[in-house]
Amino acid sequence: MQNDPTILCSSVTLPIVTRKEKSASTSCARDDYTFFNGICYKAYTRNKSYSRARELCAADGGILAMPKDADTNNFLSQLCGEDCWIGLSEPSVEDRWEWADGSLLSATGFSAWARRAGIHNSGARSNSGEEFINTDNTVTNGKHCILLRLSGPNWDERDCTKDHHFVCQSNHVILSQVQTECNVLASPDPIAQGAHLYGTTIHFSCSSGYTMVGTADRTCQANGQWSGSQPTCNADQVPECEDLHAPHHGTISGGNNLGDTVTFSCDLGYQLTGSVARTCQSTLDWSGTEPTCTKVLCPVVTTPLNGQMSGNRFEYDKHLQFSCNDGYELVGGSSEITCQADGTWDGTVPICNSEFMLT
Repeated sequence: MQNDPTILCSSVTLPIVTRKEKSASTSCARDDYTFFNGICYKAYTRNKSYSRARELCAADGGILAMPKDADTNNFLSQLCGEDCWIGLSEPSVEDRWEWADGSLLSATGFSAWARRAGIHNSGARSNSGEEFINTDNTVTNGKHCILLRLSGPNWDERDCTKDHHFVCQSNHVILSQVQTECNVLASPDPIAQGAHLYGTTIHFSCSSGYTMVGTADRTCQANGQWSGSQPTCNADQVPECEDLHAPHHGTISGGNNLGDTVTFSCDLGYQLTGSVARTCQSTLDWSGTEPTCTKVLCPVVTTPLNGQMSGNRFEYDKHLQFSCNDGYELVGGSSEITCQADGTWDGTVPICNSEFMLT
């Protein structure tokens, strides 16, 4: 689809960034263009006919410039430095002046025709607007293109085949970058005042430390709507799962950012029940189950026959002591054993044999 300069899109606003100060920079994508009121312009010092000037602007990605207000008219006159073609002509119907984008001059509410009280200068419109009057009072219908005169600056109707300097306005990307230390922006408009032509692409970027959410490049489409969605700049912040804590009698290591894995361990003499490792998932939930640390247990020990056992706890670091009844003596084991961290006793359980049997 070729660019249709009559199609306009509504304004696009800059990304919103929350920081302490506010500042934004806007510039033309090409260094040989000059930015003014949201549009990029370039004055050509080559003398070309109106049609050739229009072709050169199109080849450069733009159209002949359209000064639709007094400020732009004055700016373009200074930019040209002498008389130059602008994007205003009468291509078909007498006194129906059209801008280069196809819109009508009559709908603009601004004009800068060259006039002098009581006398129509060469290149001026008559008071009635019905004919063009030369200085020799002859009527000419062959002058249908507008030259922006340095004097005034005013518009002068000239023969389209004559060669003059010309000025283009660009459809090139306008770069708008949110600077650091910004506050909430009041939606500044980087392409106000008419730079909404079909085919225009606006590029957005965020400062270091910020991540863009939305569409970085938005293009004015044939349906008059901008492509993509309005971007915002959000301070970089990795999604996090809720904090996990070390189990009682245990430790924890690892972070809680998205994708992080934490590991758990228990103190000496304690064993872990639950997940040894848990990962922060895309749902910002932790995988696995919450671990707990419980004391290591050793096998249950029974009191030896014809003897006694002191202690009844079979867990880590607990002791059991054995003795025999009168007339019996401990043999084949230890009088005291301790439950170790690996869940075993550090000795064997003794038995009580009759002293008479020993003799």
